[in-house]
Amino acid sequence: MTDANVCVGKIQPRHFPAIFGPDGDAPLDAEVVRAKFAALAEEIAAATGQPQDPRAVAEGYLRIAVANMANAIKHVSVEKGHDATRFALACFGGAGGSMLPGGR
Repeated sequence: MTDANVCVGKIQPRHFPAIFGPDGDAPLDAEVVRAKFAALAEEIAAATGQPQDPRAVAEGYLRIAVANMANAIKHVSVEKGHDATRFALACFGGAGGSMLPGGR
């Protein structure tokens, strides 16, 4: 999720803690993220014959992840008879705020 959010610009690496790398003190590297999504886009294009944009691949990943999270919430609430209109949504984690509509 973090890498996909970096790729689409929802997470700015300069505002993210330096917790990566073998020693846990390296910054988030947007260039590596973009290179990895470019490689993934090429792999998908090779398998499907359809050209892929790395950012579109990352956006697709986020759409799937958000849909899965929404379905999980629906499963544990609405399908069990709870009225979700009275719920409050509490986001947490590094990308919590970016999961909300228009999140940046």
